[in-house]
Amino acid sequence: MDVIDHHDLEHQELEQRSRLAALTADVGLALTQSDNLQVLQQCAQAVVDRLDAALARIWTLNEAGHVLELRASAGIDADPDGSVPVGKYNIGLIAKEQRPHLTNEVIGDARVGDQAWAAREGVVAFAGYPLMIGDELVGVLATFARHRLGPADYAALESVAHGIALALARWRMMERLRDSEARAVQRAEALARTTAELRRMNGDLDAFAYAASHDLRAPLRGIANLAQWIEEDLQGSLSDDTSEMLALLRTRMHRMEALIDGILQYSRAGRVHEPPEQVDVAATIDELVDLLAPESATVEIQPELPVFVTERVPLQQVFQNLLGNAIKHGGEGVTITVSAIDEGAYWRFVVADNGPGIAKEYHERIWGIFQTLEARDRVEGTGIGLSLVKKLVEAQGGTVAVESEPGAGSAFSFTWSKNN
Repeated sequence: MDVIDHHDLEHQELEQRSRLAALTADVGLALTQSDNLQVLQQCAQAVVDRLDAALARIWTLNEAGHVLELRASAGIDADPDGSVPVGKYNIGLIAKEQRPHLTNEVIGDARVGDQAWAAREGVVAFAGYPLMIGDELVGVLATFARHRLGPADYAALESVAHGIALALARWRMMERLRDSEARAVQRAEALARTTAELRRMNGDLDAFAYAASHDLRAPLRGIANLAQWIEEDLQGSLSDDTSEMLALLRTRMHRMEALIDGILQYSRAGRVHEPPEQVDVAATIDELVDLLAPESATVEIQPELPVFVTERVPLQQVFQNLLGNAIKHGGEGVTITVSAIDEGAYWRFVVADNGPGIAKEYHERIWGIFQTLEARDRVEGTGIGLSLVKKLVEAQGGTVAVESEPGAGSAFSFTWSKNN
């Protein structure tokens, strides 16, 4: 009899180990087959089947961290709906305390609320485990059984709880990654739409600018021709006042043409790019001085001006406007000095003059479009030059600055990237 009992005991232990091994295997396989929360139902069912449990349930903690939501329920009363506030009832207390609650005396256990249900169903054991990742709670696993649970059962359930917790953490991370990817795709699509719209608008702007330029120049040419015919037809009989008015008319027409050209340049600045090429800055300044042909100004080029690879045309436009500005406003006999400072990733170019200078309160205003400090009838200008300089420089990632005070000349500087 003792031999039979011994063999029966060994057989029971072997059967139990087999069932518990099958439980962890079933749960592990289910968790690796899918990243959907519905797979938790398979896990709960495996607990019921392999552990001969009456009821197994799995809750997950919602994102707000205040409520446990029932995700899977197998066995008796297998209703998958319901939620439990953290800190309330047995399940909520397990979540709050973040430690298991194990008992083989359900009847009389104050934490098991529905004693009548437990008695009616013959439930004697309960095992509840918080699903933890480090110090972070992600849910709760709870099991009711009609038989007592032993250390091996608890060890298997603890292993199952750990596996489910790892899977929940992985799924949450994957969900966040998917959400992040979806947002990135949405941002990329929105950026693509915005880029396409900007290109369309830039095309429309170019078309409008050129059309407006043509439409504005046509009447100017007619007025210029008319003024010339009047002078030719009435040559020798015009009064001084009439001759002066015709001369003023021609000046205003030239100003209007310059204004149209300036607006066109400003509209294109920073939007039209050309392939970078090697630019000798000193040679570029020499060419611009020949082009501007200053009558009384002297331009001195310092020897440290670089030769580097960049877009030639915008750099030429910047220097042309700064040199032209210094010649125009510097006065008789002004001396203009062009120099460069190596600032690592940038060159800082400086165009300085010993002209009349600019009061500090105007240092910001001069960079605005159509801004001039002197009457246009006194010093001819469109007020676009320095605003164009600022736009071209900033399109290259640089900055502009001015240092000046009345009677002490002016030093206009700008930074230009070496890596264009």
